[in-house]
Amino acid sequence: MAKMIPLEIDPDTKSQAERKVFATLQVELSNEWTVLHSLNIKNHPTQPWGEIDFVLIGPSGVYCLEVKGGHLR
Repeated sequence: MAKMIPLEIDPDTKSQAERKVFATLQVELSNEWTVLHSLNIKNHPTQPWGEIDFVLIGPSGVYCLEVKGGHLR
C-alpha cells in the first residue's frame, strides 16, 4: 500500500475522478511509493497559482498526474 500525503482525501474534494484515483493508487501501489495529492505550484508560468492533482514518487521515477473525469483503466 502506498504512503499517501495527506493520509485521506480532503472531504471538500468535489472531483469523483480524483477520489477514485486516490483510492486506487493507495491500494494498487506498493509501499515503495509515496503519493502526494493536490500539490500547489508556487511559480506557475501563466497563473497566480497552480496545482498538480497527484505526484507519484517511487523506484521507477517521479510522475505527475492530471486527473479528468471519465473512466479509470
